[in-house]
Amino acid sequence: AVTGISGGITGGVGSNPLEAVTGIIGGITGGITGGDLANNPITGAIQTGIDILQGVESLKTEIINTGINTVADTIISAVPQVEHPVGDLADLGTLSFETSRDTVNGTLEAISDLSGGDLSGVLESATGVVGTLINNSSSAADILQHITNDFAFGNPLDIATGVIDGITGTISGSPLVSISEIITNIGNGFDSGDVISGIAQPIQTGITNANLAIDTLQDNLTNLASDSTFETIDSLINVNLGGGDYHISGSVDSILNAITGTVSSTIAVGEPNPNGGSVTDLISLPSQLTSLTDNLFSSINHF
Repeated sequence: AVTGISGGITGGVGSNPLEAVTGIIGGITGGITGGDLANNPITGAIQTGIDILQGVESLKTEIINTGINTVADTIISAVPQVEHPVGDLADLGTLSFETSRDTVNGTLEAISDLSGGDLSGVLESATGVVGTLINNSSSAADILQHITNDFAFGNPLDIATGVIDGITGTISGSPLVSISEIITNIGNGFDSGDVISGIAQPIQTGITNANLAIDTLQDNLTNLASDSTFETIDSLINVNLGGGDYHISGSVDSILNAITGTVSSTIAVGEPNPNGGSVTDLISLPSQLTSLTDNLFSSINHF
């Protein structure tokens, strides 16, 4: 029955059923013995995508490694004494990105071989990826060991001196003396006593000026207390106001007493005009007020 069904599908089977199944698969794929998986549309699309990814990975690695080498060369040109550690670090960086590129591209190649049915190509690509990882790991270990030796067998002070030497030019003598010379050149050989004197001098000048100002103020107060300035003020206070029956003279206190006494004695509560006049009639301030202001402003000139 199964053979009959297969024969109906395949147009008849002349031998065993396995040949019928093989014939079906061969019709789909183009034949296992004579077909080419790499030439069918699906495989071709996969291969095209893989080629693009491999190209992008290679371009990225080239750009990055070029940048690493450029930076390293610039540093080494400015400071030749750090050539070994900087160069080794640059090599380690470029090796890392190269390992990434080879691993990615090798894996993509294995996928491409698998899609094309090339089992030997898959095995070869996978072996290449493993070999890259092993070889690059060994190279990375050597670079790290080299970097460690650069710092382990060198005196840190000698390394620092070498860096300073590259920046400032050739120096001789003890490293500490060389560093001291550089600091001295930066400071132009200044004397600490001169620095302290330069800071203290403006402070002393300010104190001296303040003392002069205080002395001047004391002298002015002494002159003010000893001359006739207060007598002039007292003469302003003792003024004469009015004339005739309502003449007022004396100090400010006596004037106020005279005014308040006159008001209280001459004005009756509840009567608007009991004496035929008002407060302004009782107290007259004639033109002597003008003389008072003249005396006041004239006396101010004594200050």
